[in-house]
Amino acid sequence: MASKNIYLPNLDGIRALAVLFVIVSHVELHKETFGLATSVTYEQHKMLGGTGVTIFFVLSGFLITYLLFEEKNTSGQVVIRNFYLRRMLRIWPLFFLVLLVGFSISSGWSWSAVALSIFFLTNGAFVAGMLPAIIDPIWSIGVEEQFYLFQPHLVKSGQTRRVAINFLVVIFLFYLIKYVCTRLLFPVGSTHYTLVTSLFYFTRFDCMMIGGLGACAFYEFRQLPERATFLSTSFFRPWVKYLFPLLLLAYLVLYISEKVPFNHQLLALLFLPVVLNLANDPKGNGLLESWPFKEVGKVSYGLYLLHKFPLYLVLWAFTNWQIEWGIWNNLTIYAFTLLLSLLLARVSFYYFEKPFLKLKSRFATLTRPD
Repeated sequence: MASKNIYLPNLDGIRALAVLFVIVSHVELHKETFGLATSVTYEQHKMLGGTGVTIFFVLSGFLITYLLFEEKNTSGQVVIRNFYLRRMLRIWPLFFLVLLVGFSISSGWSWSAVALSIFFLTNGAFVAGMLPAIIDPIWSIGVEEQFYLFQPHLVKSGQTRRVAINFLVVIFLFYLIKYVCTRLLFPVGSTHYTLVTSLFYFTRFDCMMIGGLGACAFYEFRQLPERATFLSTSFFRPWVKYLFPLLLLAYLVLYISEKVPFNHQLLALLFLPVVLNLANDPKGNGLLESWPFKEVGKVSYGLYLLHKFPLYLVLWAFTNWQIEWGIWNNLTIYAFTLLLSLLLARVSFYYFEKPFLKLKSRFATLTRPD
């Protein structure tokens, strides 16, 4: 069967924004680590990094779920074996390369950290402070791999409404387990309570499920308009298209101003209608569909995993060579970090990841730009 081509506009541009948020956050975090002056407060760079990762989680839950719906529509079924082979070929090669290099050049790590990382329990290793800082972005890759253990089975089980109910049930069970662990099993303030609370904080299956629920509405609206519910169509009303970006921006401004606490789930709910409307825009957003944003989005996976290597090199150079360019210091750090990170990510994509992506296409019912 010939592969069906799927392209949703603006998503590469959103990935570009998300990874740039993460990079800015890490630049500011590690400038402080290297003894350099920071440009933003701790809360501000925490917000930037957290926003970027939450965007990735929502996008991943949305896109993978939508593509599985399309696969089921095209071939009549979801082939679980092929799904896992595609994910392995996309995620594993660079992930394990980063593991190998990161642990090789770092000190103070344990074999327990290596074991947890190999089995994609990186969120646990991160919470326990076991990961070398230069590769600690891998914590979120572990969360995604854990999500994939059950997500395709939920999508395979029925039509969009049944899948949406499955997602809601899993979200309920997730919060029930969280409540039992943090309120009944471990005393508040104990070491176990702190670890478990942090683990649930970083294991954001709920944010990915929110993206999956958006995919249910998106698929109904585009492919099954005669069956689309009022809720599904409500996401695409003109006022939603303009209101939710403003609400999202207002929430982030209020958080930076320390008026409201930061909540990843609320952020995911506010971001979801923005994603759905951008993905449904046939003309594409001029900025997000521009060449620079699409190119950055295309290599965003490598950029996310690799950017700390150039960042550490640049900060080491500034610290050890005592470079003092006044107001140009900050601009130079960002410029070199971004340029070297993009160069490394593009080399990784075209010369290391690309052969695996070509192999991945053998197990695809659908094709899309990677």
